[in-house]
Amino acid sequence: MLPTQRIPAPSGTRALSSCKSGAITRCGCCGDVEIAYGNAVINVDAGSFCEVRDAVHSLIATSVTTTDARPYLLVLDQPAAFAFSAEELFDLARLVDDAFEELGEEFSEGLSYSGPPLTANCDYV
Repeated sequence: MLPTQRIPAPSGTRALSSCKSGAITRCGCCGDVEIAYGNAVINVDAGSFCEVRDAVHSLIATSVTTTDARPYLLVLDQPAAFAFSAEELFDLARLVDDAFEELGEEFSEGLSYSGPPLTANCDYV
């Protein structure tokens, strides 16, 4: 059975940005970044957060060729994808940018990502 509520955040977890639809936090124990937006929850290591930000912004640059309600499909390194409407995508981009700005100093100190590349599935839109 799936849990019906979220596990409390570890002590030291820091809020990086938030909006009415979600929030981005950084874990106090492991340093991972959690992006919670609507029904999507994406947990990445701090170094890959730049890759997520780039993927979100590359989706904004794509033209929509479908009439689906949520035509923007964000595909990361998991066997799952996250679909967003244009309004949700722009809201998510602002949320990610605010968190990126909050983490700016830490990124300048050399955080790096060593996993597979994260991409936006531009073939879908």
